Amino acid sequence: MTGTDLVAIIGISFFAVAVAVIMTLVLFKMATSDKN
Repeated sequence: MTGTDLVAIIGISFFAVAVAVIMTLVLFKMATSDKN
């Protein structure tokens, strides 16, 4: 495994985690707004 591969894996993993967090926050806000 080269350095560039490691950077790519870390970048993709970070992007995937960021998307998951954003999706969770959006769904949470939608759920709370629907209840109110």
